[in-house]
Amino acid sequence: MAHLPLKNIKVIELANGLAGPGIATFLSDFGADVIKIEHPKKGDMLRTYPLMKDGVPLYFKIIARNKKTITLDLHAEQSKEILGDLLKDADVLTESFRPGVMERFGFGYEAVKAINPRIVMARLSAYGQTGPNSKKPGFATVADAYSGLAYQQGQPGSQPLLAPYGYSDQIAAIIGSYAVMTALYERDTISDEGQELDLTIYQGPFNFVGPHVTWYDQIGYITERMGNRVPNAAPRNLYKTKDNKWLVVACSSPSMFERICTSIERRDLLEQEDLLTAEGRVARVDEIDDIMQAWAGTKTLDEALAIMESNEVAAGPVLSVQDIFEDPHYTARGDITTVDDDELGQVKMQNVLFGMSRTPGNIRFAGQKLGAYNNEIFGEMLGYSDEKIAELKKKGVI
Repeated sequence: MAHLPLKNIKVIELANGLAGPGIATFLSDFGADVIKIEHPKKGDMLRTYPLMKDGVPLYFKIIARNKKTITLDLHAEQSKEILGDLLKDADVLTESFRPGVMERFGFGYEAVKAINPRIVMARLSAYGQTGPNSKKPGFATVADAYSGLAYQQGQPGSQPLLAPYGYSDQIAAIIGSYAVMTALYERDTISDEGQELDLTIYQGPFNFVGPHVTWYDQIGYITERMGNRVPNAAPRNLYKTKDNKWLVVACSSPSMFERICTSIERRDLLEQEDLLTAEGRVARVDEIDDIMQAWAGTKTLDEALAIMESNEVAAGPVLSVQDIFEDPHYTARGDITTVDDDELGQVKMQNVLFGMSRTPGNIRFAGQKLGAYNNEIFGEMLGYSDEKIAELKKKGVI
């Protein structure tokens, strides 16, 4: 079996929820040894999130995968020695408290650096470590709105639209793992020193919502809600088929528009010079969408896709999760994996984010019970005696 590429990276996680823990989740998928620290009584907030099966939190099973869960009350005085012991040989510390909280615990970056100069400390919060909003609480929902994402989503004239899940959290987690790997590479190839990473939840969607900053700066354009349309391409929309399903079509080039016209048997549109440019098509988007819908309404989804695919049009179906479970492409690529679990027996979840030819990642186990690895980490790794562990537990420290 191939080795995991991050097998020698040790991560201490002091993060809660989705965004912060997600950083270590993505690292763990490729072998990073992650120790997840939770409060002895409260645990991670995802342990209380619906939906559940027989009282087992399903979301937690996903985000806490591949992690060794231990308990530690950071408010307890003895926790400082314990956390210090854990950090001595760690490569990464992730935390998602509001700015200032880690300092109050005695583990701001300078204190952590004094313990371990090579550690990378990834600090994720809603608004970052600096700025007038830095001390405010916030989650993905707030970031959706603050980043400009929600303002652009929704039908024309309707209210702004929030994502139906922690979209901004997931983006922040991916960016965070990228930032950690960047810092580790710099440490290991240039400086031999760790550093502090200032990460936010809002900056991901702010960067990913398109060129609206430059558009506004240069021409004063404000991206308003356009439904499924965009201001720089047409056709680009969903079209309802005669079997009440949805077809998505995206036109990004003149050659793609020609293929679409061939598919819907409207090559006469190619004789209209203004429709040969994206700007011209956008100006006539209502007419184009009407033509597309009229065609789609005469076809089943399978019929429409067969025609579009035969002409190499960028088109596809709108899938539900039930459809995804039955989709042959998802199956062929192993995008859904089955993980053994002590509580659920087996649980299916999304597989790792990308493939690697020599050293692919994998999901080895789902999120574990609160404190499942206390004895292993405190006893075997840190060398604490059974008596000391029992005393710490009795005092509520772990």
